[in-house]
Amino acid sequence: MKATRLLALVSVLGCASALWTSSALAIPAFARKYDKPCSSCHTAWPLLNKAGRSFKEAGYRFPSDAEHAQTVSDDLYWDKDFPIAAVLKARPYDKKDSADDAQLRALHEVELLAAGVVGKQWSGFFEFEAEDETGFELEFAQGVIGWHYSPAINVQFADAPIVLADPYDTFYQRRLTRNQPGTIDKSFGGADNAGTVSANRQMVSLYGRPLEKLFYNVGYSGAAGTNEGEAAETLHARVAVDVMPNVMIGGFWMHGTCNATGETDAGGSGNCLVDRDFTRAGVDVQADLGDFRLTGAFLSADDDNADATDEVSNTAYYVQALYVFKGRESQPTWVPLLRYDSTESNNGKDKTTALTFNIHYYFRENVKGFLEFYTETDVPASKKEDNRLTLQFEVGF
Repeated sequence: MKATRLLALVSVLGCASALWTSSALAIPAFARKYDKPCSSCHTAWPLLNKAGRSFKEAGYRFPSDAEHAQTVSDDLYWDKDFPIAAVLKARPYDKKDSADDAQLRALHEVELLAAGVVGKQWSGFFEFEAEDETGFELEFAQGVIGWHYSPAINVQFADAPIVLADPYDTFYQRRLTRNQPGTIDKSFGGADNAGTVSANRQMVSLYGRPLEKLFYNVGYSGAAGTNEGEAAETLHARVAVDVMPNVMIGGFWMHGTCNATGETDAGGSGNCLVDRDFTRAGVDVQADLGDFRLTGAFLSADDDNADATDEVSNTAYYVQALYVFKGRESQPTWVPLLRYDSTESNNGKDKTTALTFNIHYYFRENVKGFLEFYTETDVPASKKEDNRLTLQFEVGF
């Protein structure tokens, strides 16, 4: 009991993290606004359940949203309880075999988020963050303006990952682990301006549900990591089908060109000396069987080589399983997780595989801690296998 209380005290004093680095657009202020527990929308924060997916797709609205809206005139309308949240992350212990010493990151990251209804058919979201790696300089992280005509037709104008609209937890960044799966976190052959699927892009997309069990998302974007959306030639498409009430099977595709004249944030010529095409294509599955969740995704990556005379191909996939133990009022308590990752590089010649063991404890629905062990089980001959042990606490308010 003393150990549990001490851990809770450390988590609060150390301040913990967050929603959006691991969760996208799920902020605890929504729970305050609607007077609902986090479990109304989350299997285990930040993972979404069916109600959470519907809320996200509709532009942060429940059917009773009219009660929370204020109309000043026929042309002026806003959410009178526009949710604003602060999210903090503490990492008091972080040790890699490749580093001599463990890191004490008592305050690792601070995030400021706001999201909600800003018109009868409009919504908005923005996030600013400050991290220890950058000396806690406040930076713009992501933002989106949403227009919601109907469940089948929604438009996003965003500087964010192209999978921003995706309500499932397979290709997106909602995760319980410190590290992201390689399917969205690797640049593969580098033709995507050295970006990843999870990289920010200036983007316009269309998404929705023409049928209750069918979700789609299509759009176009600029090059990865460019502030002004240079080389706006990247197309993406996403389809997800609920083949059973709690089982989704989906597919993902994107194609674009890294232009030799495209500029990066640093003002350079990007990762491309000549125009280089790239394609990403994948399949994914998410299944909830009671309190057990299984997710997995496979992604193939084809990139023109550095001088665009040939094509290189790599793949990545992961399989993840977790179980949500619940306490009173069905709130999550312990959540053990296991993931296997496999990622290729160098035209499939180099392969890295890794196991992630993670166990969460929820002190409250918006206060949690986890212990994670990451170990590489196979690496290229030129690299040494690495292990990492991380203790982290998170709080959102």
